[in-house]
Amino acid sequence: MILPRQRSKRRVIIPLVVLIALGVASVAVVMNLDHIKASTSASSTSNLPQKTPGKSQFSFDTTAASDWRQGPADKVSLAAFYSPSDCFISVEHKAGTLNVATELQKDQNGLSSDGYTSKPGAVVSATLQTSTGKKQFELHQYTVSGNGSGGKLYIAHEFGYIQLTDGYVKAQGYCDATKNMLATVTALQAIKFDAAS
Repeated sequence: MILPRQRSKRRVIIPLVVLIALGVASVAVVMNLDHIKASTSASSTSNLPQKTPGKSQFSFDTTAASDWRQGPADKVSLAAFYSPSDCFISVEHKAGTLNVATELQKDQNGLSSDGYTSKPGAVVSATLQTSTGKKQFELHQYTVSGNGSGGKLYIAHEFGYIQLTDGYVKAQGYCDATKNMLATVTALQAIKFDAAS
């Protein structure tokens, strides 16, 4: 039999334990996000074009890709997410000249060195809208399997590269199933790049 005093102690202790657990979890999440921000900003800034901060060079036309929503964007990159399924795309403006075969090999080496297996799939044509007109490029699709150092990844990956007069753009797409990859082409073609921004 539980006495009234024991019941009131339980009513106080249980919410207190829940609040403490939530506080510890919140601190852990914030510390992890700070660690991720620090490691990604330190490793990625060397590849970025040297421009002054300002409006993003990329814009996303949601009317051209109605099932997609724009995600985060900064001066040199933009991401978008697909509503009906688990897919996302990203584009990033990088400095330098481009060798597509070398870049694709780097993508594959990165996956295999992290413990994943990738199998080449289709090569799909796409276009990127720029302030000087449309630029045609190829999206190289892969099926990825395994549980490497980063845990389980999206099954379908794609990479494309577009050489510009001022650096190049890397386009990426990721989906939970290969059948959803066609939707990424629509979204990538709804992006416009303007180097003057």
